[in-house]
Amino acid sequence: MIRNCLTGALLSLLALFLAGCGGDAEDKSEAEIPAATSQAESHSDASAPQSEGALCLAHGVAASRCFICDAALREPGRLWCRGHERYEDRCFDCHPELRDENRLYCDEHGLFEDECFLCHPELQMEESASSPQETGHGSSADGPDALFCGEHNVPEAECGICQPALADNLEPGQGLKIRLPSMASETKSHIVARHAQRGSVRSSVNAAGQLGYNLDHLVHITPLTDGVVSRIHVELGQKVKRGEVLAELNSPGISEAKAELLKAVAEETVSFEAQSRERGLFEKRVSSAQDLHDAEARYTTARASLRASEQMLLGLGFDRQVLERIVSEQETVSDLPLVAPFAGTVIERDAVVGAAVTVGERVFSVADLSTLWLTLAVSERDVMDLRVGQVVEVRSQAVDREITGHITWIPSRLNEMTRMAEVRAEVANPDESLRAGMFVDASIVVGGSSASLLVPRDSVYRFGGKPFVFVRLEGDLYELRRVETSAASENMTAVSAGLAESDLVAVEQSYLLKSEFQKSRLGAGCVD
Repeated sequence: MIRNCLTGALLSLLALFLAGCGGDAEDKSEAEIPAATSQAESHSDASAPQSEGALCLAHGVAASRCFICDAALREPGRLWCRGHERYEDRCFDCHPELRDENRLYCDEHGLFEDECFLCHPELQMEESASSPQETGHGSSADGPDALFCGEHNVPEAECGICQPALADNLEPGQGLKIRLPSMASETKSHIVARHAQRGSVRSSVNAAGQLGYNLDHLVHITPLTDGVVSRIHVELGQKVKRGEVLAELNSPGISEAKAELLKAVAEETVSFEAQSRERGLFEKRVSSAQDLHDAEARYTTARASLRASEQMLLGLGFDRQVLERIVSEQETVSDLPLVAPFAGTVIERDAVVGAAVTVGERVFSVADLSTLWLTLAVSERDVMDLRVGQVVEVRSQAVDREITGHITWIPSRLNEMTRMAEVRAEVANPDESLRAGMFVDASIVVGGSSASLLVPRDSVYRFGGKPFVFVRLEGDLYELRRVETSAASENMTAVSAGLAESDLVAVEQSYLLKSEFQKSRLGAGCVD
């Protein structure tokens, strides 16, 4: 009985110990792990959502109340020291001058004991019940702007190294200060700042591409009947006119088709005369109506046979004039001419005299080289700015002249292997100096800007999807300035808001300033 009572008492004491301010699930003393360090290390992933009623083991409070782990529970507008995981105006490692020696301090939660509602829930009150100073839930008496970053010698609310998250809410023209390690850092790093230039640019998308034949003006000459090549009238690379004969085939099928045409013409002539004679006899009441109907039927059948014979030869490439000549001259030769359907250049020849060719077999290819197709590989981000009809400027090391074209087609899907859009443009080639298969560079003009301030494109950086530049204030002090951009060319970017002509913008080695700012965003905090 006594043993059971002692056991129950020990368990009660252990539960009370774990529920206290320092009650961690693991038995670690302050001498082994400093409070600020243990909090930072134990909560690198503490921002994950907690279930209702869950306990924050590191701080011994309900997860729904732990503002150290959940940034959404912190007071809006109150600066947070990421290096020491507490409010900036209660971080005495960074601001020892703010410490009140007469007030007890809760090291675990980074608040004075008389305002730490996590240790003393009875202190928690509604925010509107009293002033921040009375409840202890506000910043210092002068507000967050009164805090001064002694490490970087700028106001805490403007320190881009200690408070990088503030950049996400900046408007054009606002900025954060970036202090270099020393006055000599700018010279040693060869950072150069210059005034922005007044001017205008054309916004463009750059892409690599390959030239090819215009498939709307390319034709493969193939026979429509079997035969043997008997004559060739053109050579490879020769220019031909529309309707010009390229080669002739000897085909027995052609002779049979011509004979069928002549036979159909004769039958149509005879049946027409018979019909006319029967109609005259019928009108004189010499012939019966049945005889007239029979004659008309024979004439209709003959006409249908004639049209079929004509269509056969027309389908084989003959025209009406040739059909008239065949009928007038009673021609039955078996020659089939292969003609060019439009003017162009012979780019392929697969035929030789005496070779047997079949229906659909390619004999020649003719292309109009005055225009070419250009296939451009455009990234999925840039393709959103493209429209059919936009001007394309083409550059080639092999051709020393200005080459322009326009977009004719934008695909509805990306290439599954390259994740690029294969955009098609039509390029003028009047002197035929361009060749199919050539690789070229192209700029697609997607827009322009009116007169504005221009800065080098490499000096504009994006953080959180918003554009920024680094503006020089002093020898070792720069400002990360939020700006608005309107257009960009290959080398320059137009700034429409947030920058003045008197501002000095870092244009050379500015990536070092970016690194100085980003090292804090990537996890580097305050220095003790």
